[in-house]
Amino acid sequence: MIVTRPDARILIVDDQPRNLDALEAMLAPIDCTVVRAESPDEALLKLLKGEFAAIILDIRMPGMSGIELATLIKARRRTQHVPILFL
Repeated sequence: MIVTRPDARILIVDDQPRNLDALEAMLAPIDCTVVRAESPDEALLKLLKGEFAAIILDIRMPGMSGIELATLIKARRRTQHVPILFL
């Protein structure tokens, strides 16, 4: 269980919109804001613009895998401590 504050934001990243819909529905009971990204590039832009309590990543995405994206996220000082869950 992810413990969140009411103002906590969770980034969900998947190239399939229906998977993002399912994730958003599963996270609905948690008192947080869910932010969607449909590509690794979109996720990186959102990470530059804001802070997140957690990130949920699809492992298999075209162009850049979730593992590669997580490596970039963990390399940045600002995001290195954000928990990442893989799908």
